[in-house]
Formats: sequence, structure tokens, C-alpha cells
Amino acid sequence: MRNHKPPAQQVASAGHARLMEPAGAPEAEARTNRVPSADIAPHPNVSLARKWGTRARSLISPPEESARGDGPIERLMAPIRRLVGWLSARPTLWNIFRRVFELNFREEKRVIGRELMPAAYRINREGRKPRVLDLGCGTGELAPSFLRAGYNYVGIDIEPERMEYARKTHRPGRFHVMDASALKYPDGYFDQILVTGVLHHLPDQDVRAIVREMKRVLRPEGRALVMEDIALRGSLNLLGAFVHLADAGAYIRRPSQYAPLFKPYFNFRDTYPVRCGVCDYQAFVLEPADT
Repeated sequence: MRNHKPPAQQVASAGHARLMEPAGAPEAEARTNRVPSADIAPHPNVSLARKWGTRARSLISPPEESARGDGPIERLMAPIRRLVGWLSARPTLWNIFRRVFELNFREEKRVIGRELMPAAYRINREGRKPRVLDLGCGTGELAPSFLRAGYNYVGIDIEPERMEYARKTHRPGRFHVMDASALKYPDGYFDQILVTGVLHHLPDQDVRAIVREMKRVLRPEGRALVMEDIALRGSLNLLGAFVHLADAGAYIRRPSQYAPLFKPYFNFRDTYPVRCGVCDYQAFVLEPADT
């Protein structure tokens, strides 16, 4: 639920966003790996993205087709999705909405504490700050958890208004407008990567493009934590099922459908279901594969 948006809207926005220089990245290495800083040519669906004005867009060109159909349920849910899109374009209201439905992100924070923080404490004892990339961070709701633990926190998103809100709200975190399929960081720059509620808005080929970049910028001994909305057969979580219907993400997958998207770049350290308020997530704890 973290990123309520239609798939075209999430990915199309990258067409009009300027990629930004990552603060603190070694300049010599960054020159070797970064993509050109010129604007990407706008895609025809940019107007659709702007109309919805949603939260954490993290990608590239729009998918050619949506996983949704055009049946009566879709027509019934369309006004609700427009309302969600209206809320998501207003950071303060959107954060209130999400805190209610996800219980102030309590479970997300618990999983982060268990899967990422122990390694961070070890890195701190070694005399340096751990670097984390929050990919598709939106308004930066999870940044305080990392900043309090002594991280060098970087959040990226494709929506400038989300980044402006995050910069004002979550100092000293660093926030950049950036395309997640062409990260402007050198190889092995981050110790950890967090992705929450982003990939279910994207078709398989776009997810693979992001995963490939995640592997490139992550240290060989690093770890990625992905938490995504999932489809559960026979679930009695009726409110959660309604939230999924209202979610503009058209690619809500079953847990088993993620395995081929993460390979061959990552190995599974662990995976398990997480109930985040009314939302059913699956946590994937990933470590770089030897490729």
C-alpha cells in the first residue's frame, strides 16, 4: 500500500524528472557509473502521472499494458482510486491516511529492526556509518528509524514534491529525485537497501531492471529488505482485500511469483508474511548472489 498509483503513473513520471547528483558519493567513482544528467525525453503518459500526483514513483517508462481488466469491479473502484490519488498528492493528508491503515508503520519498523539494524550496529563499531538506500521512499516516513540508529540515509523517489516534503521533514537525511533503474551511485556504495510497497506497481521487466541496479550498488556483503503487498488466496482479511482493490498497483503478486524476479541477482536469506495494519505484505530478506 505504500505507493498508491496506477502503474503508468508511477513509471511515467521518470520521463520529466531530472536525475540528481548523489551527495557524498566519491566523485571519481560516480563519474564512472552515473547516467547522463540531462533530462529524459518526456513520455506521452506524463500527463496521466501528473493528474494522479501520487507518492513514490521509482522507475522508468510506462508498462505497455496493465494487469487490470475493465470489468464492473474496476469501474466501481475507479472513483475510490481517484480519491486515493488525490490524497497521495497531498503529503500531510497522505501520511495521516497511511498511519491509520498501517498502524503508524509499526510492523515495517519491527521488521527493519530485526533484519537490518544488527548489521548497522556492527558497522558503527567498525568506525563508520552504515549507508542505506530507501528506494521509492516517498515522503520519507521510515527515515527517522534509520537516522536515530546512526545511518547515512539516502531516499530516492521520482516525484519532486515528495522529495521537497521529505527534505524539510526528515533532516539530516538526503533525498534525491532519481530513476531507480539507473541509479547514480558507484558500484557497492550502499550497505543496505530498503524497498517497501513499490514493486507491485510495476510489470516484471521493470522490476528486473530495478533489481539489477540494486545488486550493482549494494556491497557484496550487504543486504536488501523488500516488503511488498501480496495476493492471498482465501484470506479473511476483508478490509485488506478492499485496500488492495483500491490500490492503484496493478501487479499485486503472490509470494512465489517474486522469486524469479529477484534471481539471478539475489539469494533469499528469509521470507515471511507481515501484517502491516490492514495490509498483507511479504518480507523478502535478500543477499547479493555471486553472479
